Amino acid sequence: MRHIINALRLVAVPVGVVVGVWTAGLTWIPSQCPNPARHCVAPSLTREATFAGWECALFGLGAAAVLVLVAEAVHRLALREDH
Repeated sequence: MRHIINALRLVAVPVGVVVGVWTAGLTWIPSQCPNPARHCVAPSLTREATFAGWECALFGLGAAAVLVLVAEAVHRLALREDH
């Protein structure tokens, strides 16, 4: 059980970084058609970020915090079972 708790605490930061970078990489192609009812011949090939930088950091922090809280809950559960 101790190995699981330590593993959860250890991977919390890398998982948070991966989630933050992944959300930062999410993009979408905006429609540049002046009239949406008609088909555009050459849609815009520029991509825009889906989330702002602070949102990506917040998502990463949230993912890391969830793992730390799960590790703490598992730790407390293990302490209860020992007594």
